[in-house]
Amino acid sequence: MPATEEQGRTFVNNARFGRTETLAALLQEGVDIDFREDGSSTALMAASGDGHLATVAFLVAHGAALDLQDAGSKTALMRASFQGKEDVCRLLIDSGAKLEVEDNQGGTALFLATLTGRVEVVRFLINNGADVDHQMKDGSTALMLAAKGGSMEILELLIANRTNSSLRASTRSSVLALNWPDGMTALGCAIQHHGLGAAATLLWNYHRVSVLNSGVTNADLVTELCDIGVAKSLNKAFSGFFQKDSPLKYNHHPRARAIGGVLQKRGGSLAMQNAHAAVVSVLGTLAGQELSACWDEVGDWLH
Repeated sequence: MPATEEQGRTFVNNARFGRTETLAALLQEGVDIDFREDGSSTALMAASGDGHLATVAFLVAHGAALDLQDAGSKTALMRASFQGKEDVCRLLIDSGAKLEVEDNQGGTALFLATLTGRVEVVRFLINNGADVDHQMKDGSTALMLAAKGGSMEILELLIANRTNSSLRASTRSSVLALNWPDGMTALGCAIQHHGLGAAATLLWNYHRVSVLNSGVTNADLVTELCDIGVAKSLNKAFSGFFQKDSPLKYNHHPRARAIGGVLQKRGGSLAMQNAHAAVVSVLGTLAGQELSACWDEVGDWLH
């Protein structure tokens, strides 16, 4: 006799609490192991999200589908990743669960673990081949989420596995080819949410060479300006273009101001405008405003 929907709901609810013996009895009564109501959780999803390893092992051993998705397109692995259940993630992957299944926003298990700061799960997923440069539908990467969240450990893990920190939301173009804030780099996310701190410095140091070799006009001076801008030294300032104990009026950074003069000599106002735009594309509009102030009365680049 087929099991009733009520028995199916009971099956899922007991999985959520790790009641493996009850699940075994319900299976004997004919409950579908993958029962779910209106796209909601299966028993495997419920047990995985709550970290009931023995129950997950039981369900997998009895043939539960590994990669079904709930109404939000989350799989059992995604739920376990979101909740930081590394042992469950290991069991699911060892049993054949797919790493790169996407939810309705294009995110994967790695994104969900990154979003909630689950360092050990992030490490485990990367070690098992998770694509660190995968982009969601809006172009976001795991590194952008980590930069937004401010987890240095996760940032370091992603960078160590050659994450492309120049990727911007909605495009794969070079970081210097875009106008802020139409897209957002990982560095931009770090600065916007945490200011110029350890995360921003880590990200800038990572892709500094790519900026230096980007082919942008006066890349050497643009790179040096970004070095200065990311090294905040005056608490009231947003960037390093204002320097503590500067000998200049208004605490302008001496070298940053001098670079403006060098650019003026190299290519006039256009060279200054292009360099300024490049700095803004890396460090954002607030840093750009402070660079503008630092360059006040250096040539006529704003006219």
